[in-house]
Amino acid sequence: MDSSSNEIIHQWGSYIRVYKEGRVERFFGTDKVPSSINSTDGVSTKDVLIAPEIDVSARIFIPTSTINSGHKLPLLIYFHGGGFRVGSPFCATYHNYVTSLVTEASVVAVSIDYRLAPEYLVPTCHEDSWVALKWVASHSNGEGPEEWIRDYANFGQVFLAGDSGGANIAHDLAARAGIENLNGVKLTGLCLVHPYFGSKDSVDESWIFVSPATSGLDDFRYNPAADSRMASLGCTRVLICLAEKDVLRQRGLFYYETLRKSGWGGEVEIFETEGEGHVGDANGEEFDGVSVEEQHDQSKNNGDTAIESDEGRSMSGKDNPSNQTTVKVYQRRKPLVNSGIIRLYQLLVIEFHISS
Repeated sequence: MDSSSNEIIHQWGSYIRVYKEGRVERFFGTDKVPSSINSTDGVSTKDVLIAPEIDVSARIFIPTSTINSGHKLPLLIYFHGGGFRVGSPFCATYHNYVTSLVTEASVVAVSIDYRLAPEYLVPTCHEDSWVALKWVASHSNGEGPEEWIRDYANFGQVFLAGDSGGANIAHDLAARAGIENLNGVKLTGLCLVHPYFGSKDSVDESWIFVSPATSGLDDFRYNPAADSRMASLGCTRVLICLAEKDVLRQRGLFYYETLRKSGWGGEVEIFETEGEGHVGDANGEEFDGVSVEEQHDQSKNNGDTAIESDEGRSMSGKDNPSNQTTVKVYQRRKPLVNSGIIRLYQLLVIEFHISS
C-alpha cells in the first residue's frame, strides 16, 4: 500500500481528518435524526431538496402546538457552524438545537444544508446558501413549492442567523441581499453567534485550507473591513453574540466596530455570555481553527472593552457614540443544548427581535 494513503495533510481537532490521497473522514455531523410529524417535543420537521443539481437541501421546523390557521410566525433561516468543513441540519446537535429554539421562540425555521470543504471549497458554501435563501424567498408572494413556508411563515419578519462559520455565511447573504433583489423580501434582522471572521493582521491556516485562492486580508468574506457592502447591509438590525472566553471574541468586536463605522443606518447590539468558550465548547478542542485551551489567557486582554452585568444595558451603535465598547453579559440560565450550541438564541428571538 502506498504510504501516502495514510498521510494526513489536515487534522481539525476531533472533527475531520483529510489524507494526502484525497480521502476525507468526518467525525461530527454525519449522523442523521429522522424528520417527523407531530413529534412529542411539539415540533414537526420535514426535509426538502432545494437544488438537486448541486445537492442543496434543508430541514424545515414548525412549532405544531402554536400553528393556527391564518396566524403566521416569524421566519428564521439558519446556517450551521463547523468551520465550513463539518456539520449538518440533520445531525443530532443541530436538529435538537433548532428544535429547542422553535419550541421556545415560536418561529418557523429553515436550516440549510450546504456543501462542505475540502471537497467543495469556499465560496461554494456561500453560493449554495444564497441559492437556498432565494428559494425560501420565492414563497413570499404565496407561490413556491413548499406549503409549510407558504402557510406559516411571516415574510414581514425574516431573520438570518448562524454560529461560527455559519455566522460568516449569514453575514455574506445579508450583505448580498442589500444589493441584489431577493424576490422583494426585506430582511429584518441578522444574528451572528460567535462569528468566524479574520483578524486585522493575519490570515488563519484554517481559512487558507478551505479557501486556498483567498486574497488574504483583502478577502471580503474573511475581513469585514474589506467588505464594501457593509454600508448597504440588507437588514435593519444586527445582534452579535459573544462569549467571554472565546478566542474569536475580539473578531466579533472588530466586526461590530467595522459595521458601526461603515455608514450603515441600522441598529447593532452585542450580548455576551459569561464563562463560555467558542460555541459553548469547553473541552479544549479546536473549533474554526482556534484552540479553546488558548481562550482563557487571550480573553484577559480585552483592550478598552467594558463588561456590564445583567442590570447593565446592551451595546448599541446608536446609544454608544464613544470609542468604548459596552457589552451586556448574560450568565448561563439553562444547560447548553447538546453542549455544542449556545442557548442564547432564546434571548435573540424573544427579547431582541420579536419584542421589536
